Amino acid sequence: MILFILCSGISYSVMSRNAADKGVEEKTFRTRILARSVFIDFLGYFLIMLNGPFAVVLTAYAVLFIMGLLLKNCSDKMLMIVSGISFIVSPVVMIMGMSLFSGSAMLQDIAGGPLSAAALLPIFTAGMVIGRKDLKNLKRQMLYVITGILMVVVIKLLSAYVLPHLSETVMNIMMETQNYSEINEYAPFPQNVYPISWHMICVAAPQNGSTFTLILGMGVSLIVLGGMCLIERKIPVILKPFSLAGQTALTLYAIQIILGWLLALLGAEYDFIGSIFLGDVIVAFLTTALGMLLVRWKDVLIEGAMRKFEHLFV
Repeated sequence: MILFILCSGISYSVMSRNAADKGVEEKTFRTRILARSVFIDFLGYFLIMLNGPFAVVLTAYAVLFIMGLLLKNCSDKMLMIVSGISFIVSPVVMIMGMSLFSGSAMLQDIAGGPLSAAALLPIFTAGMVIGRKDLKNLKRQMLYVITGILMVVVIKLLSAYVLPHLSETVMNIMMETQNYSEINEYAPFPQNVYPISWHMICVAAPQNGSTFTLILGMGVSLIVLGGMCLIERKIPVILKPFSLAGQTALTLYAIQIILGWLLALLGAEYDFIGSIFLGDVIVAFLTTALGMLLVRWKDVLIEGAMRKFEHLFV
């Protein structure tokens, strides 16, 4: 998830730079981004309504696109500052939003949990910063890999020796100071608000949105990014299939949600692939192959529909 959002931030800056190089007016670019955000938002809500077994991040993704418009004209230094501060502030806002916006689907997309825009903003803005740099620079590629390794090592050490004790301490304080009696959802605000789960800040668990989780995911993503750039430098042909599949990423994303929904309707276990030897590798291979096939029809799939929707306003 974090790698996906990081690449989204990178592509956002690349898209902005390409539009400027082609002489696209600022108003036109903003209109396209807003139209794309609305399209992705409604697609996300449609997939959510299926109530399938997978979480849908597209609605938060759409909000991030709009947030990007507010930051697009910031200097590199300012954008780096915003990204750095958000690594600390965003998890706090996200955890508070989980309590305040519980049961409010639209507000939850903004700041109501680990898959909200507020939770993912640090990674997205970091991607925007990276997208402004020269990704073909060898020293920069090596820097990404080394920085990623250091981030992973530090967070893993903290997770092993520091965070469990810190989380336990915070949990004990919460139990002593907060009232955990049953919440009446129909009571007037703020009596219907659930207690804030502050202990989540001290945990580095998959998709929990804490600062430590974001840094750990960011580290792994930088290793992957730097490694892929180094491979592209030496053996670019290896990345060609993934480049083709990436052109239908939105369609592939929707397919996995719909497939999970269909399996749930049939009463089948959607995660049966996990019990198969090298199941993840098989999924990666099949997804890449499907993407390479779908790229032939990208103009009539979801990507094509999104472009047609944009043209309605531009």
